[in-house]
Amino acid sequence: MTDGVMDIFDFLKKHAEYSENGIVSRDHVAKAGLTMNPNFLSLLLDNKRTRKLFFVEVNDIAIFDKIEFQRFIKSKEFLPNNYTKFQQNIGLTVENNFLSDLNGVTLQWPYKDCVLEGGQMNDKESRNEPFWNKYLNTEEISKLLTRKVLHENHLFSNEDKTMNDLLELEKFNQIIKGNNLLALHSLKRRYENKIDVIYIDPPYYFKEKKGSDTFSYNSNFKLSSWLTFMRDRLEVSRKLLSDDGVIFISTNEDGLYHLKIIAEEIFSEEYPYIANFIWQKRAGGGNDSEAISTNHEFILTFGSANAFQKLPFDETQLKKYNLEDEKIDTHGPYTTKNLHDSSLQDSKGLHFDIECPDGSILRGDEHQWKCNEDTFNERLNDNRIVFKRIQKNNSWSVHYKIYLWENKGKLIYDKNGKLVKKGIVPNSFLDPKKVGRNGDATKELKKLFDGKPVFSYPKPTKLIVHLLQMIENKNALVLDYFAGSGTTGHAVLELNQQDGGNRNFILVEQMEYCKSLTQERIVRCMSQNDYKSSFIYSEMLERSATYILKIQNAQSTKDLMDIFDEFKDTNLVSPVIDYEEVAEQIHSLNIVEIKDFLLEILNQNVAYLSALDIEDETFSIDSDVKSFNKKYYGE
Repeated sequence: MTDGVMDIFDFLKKHAEYSENGIVSRDHVAKAGLTMNPNFLSLLLDNKRTRKLFFVEVNDIAIFDKIEFQRFIKSKEFLPNNYTKFQQNIGLTVENNFLSDLNGVTLQWPYKDCVLEGGQMNDKESRNEPFWNKYLNTEEISKLLTRKVLHENHLFSNEDKTMNDLLELEKFNQIIKGNNLLALHSLKRRYENKIDVIYIDPPYYFKEKKGSDTFSYNSNFKLSSWLTFMRDRLEVSRKLLSDDGVIFISTNEDGLYHLKIIAEEIFSEEYPYIANFIWQKRAGGGNDSEAISTNHEFILTFGSANAFQKLPFDETQLKKYNLEDEKIDTHGPYTTKNLHDSSLQDSKGLHFDIECPDGSILRGDEHQWKCNEDTFNERLNDNRIVFKRIQKNNSWSVHYKIYLWENKGKLIYDKNGKLVKKGIVPNSFLDPKKVGRNGDATKELKKLFDGKPVFSYPKPTKLIVHLLQMIENKNALVLDYFAGSGTTGHAVLELNQQDGGNRNFILVEQMEYCKSLTQERIVRCMSQNDYKSSFIYSEMLERSATYILKIQNAQSTKDLMDIFDEFKDTNLVSPVIDYEEVAEQIHSLNIVEIKDFLLEILNQNVAYLSALDIEDETFSIDSDVKSFNKKYYGE
């Protein structure tokens, strides 16, 4: 430890509120500084060394250098081998409970107590992402997660609907361009506890590609970054889900087991684990794999078991129900099955004599029936038994009727008095013939976009349709906040056309292609498939996000300096930047270093304009945008 740090420690030891038993309380110091505690700042100002280290003199005014202070408290000298009550790196508690007191399995990782915004907007460049500590950066996080202004609001409709018509509804179709974490927190205002189904296909974690602990949307994460990124979004998802809500999460094997543990922690109390579906993403290939080719992915599912229903029969199965009797109007058509089955577990009650139409007897000791004698007589009296002549030996076989609309021999009605029809219990193995593979999805997109390849590794519409068919609610509100090419929205419209449902979608996508691909796909599939529907496209109003994108796309040093000149006089940069010094030194850097520097000084906590600032004349928000936001957020 350096002499300077020792002096600071000796100084802080003298103040009881920042020390315990003669040892500096690092947690108290960190929190006091990062929350700008007036008493603490006064102490730092009164000490020559701390004043010089943590303050900048501007016109005889001392300005607290919060950035330098933050660097100091994160240094190894300040936090050596320290387990803090904030679980800053890896803690011994979870949600204020000791690990030894927990019954289940929990997962701890560096930065678990932080919020990772994940603000990348294109897939060509990674972004160094700030980790906001939930305990030390409470003010910053509060600002970060306030609902955002929605602008560029446009209606797309092939119905007789206006934008106001949709805004007055409890739910409607919508596409939102912007950071998905911030969009989720914005959606809470309108849709908390109202989303019936969430499907997400987030960036995957790959062991072989992990690098530095920064965020990149090209599925190149270090595990701690990925877990923090996923945890932040799943926690908000839980708040959005309705009482009978369900969430489907696509993932690969590398991330499966970690993801299942954190999802269990977040959802299991209210939305228990349902299943882990296996989806065969390709028919073959993978010959370049070192050992074994992995041709499948997973879909983790949590939610209310009450939400699920049996899947409808396909045409092949329906063809079996080709017989009719007097019950056709109430029970539907029927098929028959042989009453004799010697493969079943034997029981005395299953052996009894049956008299055939010609008076001959089928002896019980030669047959094993599927029901006892009382049940047989009930079926016989209700015209549910069919005798069939076996031509080969001129004998008889006994069959019983199975009606299409019955379940286990009875008509069953739901709580609303609606008949529950027969179906297939969903299987955790997803048949690729029914749900498609990646190749099918690629062909589907190419067909929509005039043969052009527009997106890598899309999910097939049939896969999402299949998942939604499992959900009984035909009026479900469906959210996908990794919308990508818009498959989930397409699936909602397709299934509504198939079964007459009135489901709605909300798609969130932060990448640049949200308008050119996500929105455009929905517009094209509405037109090409004659889906009668409407949706509103909105964008979260960008502040620093605009400059982040410009910096990432800049092609020269001059471009970057022009961008710097644009934002240097705004409140989007650190207040302690010496612009003249920056201008002199920046030319010695290469283009990658300049980009990193500019992204570093940008205040990425104000990437989007808060709806709380919509009336601020500084931002010149027009009346139509104000009106839309007031109606949308219910203000």
